Amino acid sequence: MFIRSLTGTDGEVKFPTLGAHIGTFQSWKLTRQQDNGAHDGPFILTAVFSYVNPLLWDQPFTKSFEVRIGKKRYRLDQMPDAKCELVHKQLIMEGVTLCPLP
Repeated sequence: MFIRSLTGTDGEVKFPTLGAHIGTFQSWKLTRQQDNGAHDGPFILTAVFSYVNPLLWDQPFTKSFEVRIGKKRYRLDQMPDAKCELVHKQLIMEGVTLCPLP
């Protein structure tokens, strides 16, 4: 089954090594980065935060991005050197893949 896009409202960003919560998504959408028939290509994440701490966001630690789809949680992994931009409360993140969490 080919999925072109997914949407949701449950997601968060945190520093797993520090246990710090950076932000909570109000809404998010994952869209296939290229519509060239590839069934497993990367996604573009566009998300709006209901809460984000800009001071924590700017810290150089590795961030963990998670979303919930139905009852399952997924970690969002990003390809190296892909765009990740936060403007006010809107996030755009390219080169994203979904990884199921236990």
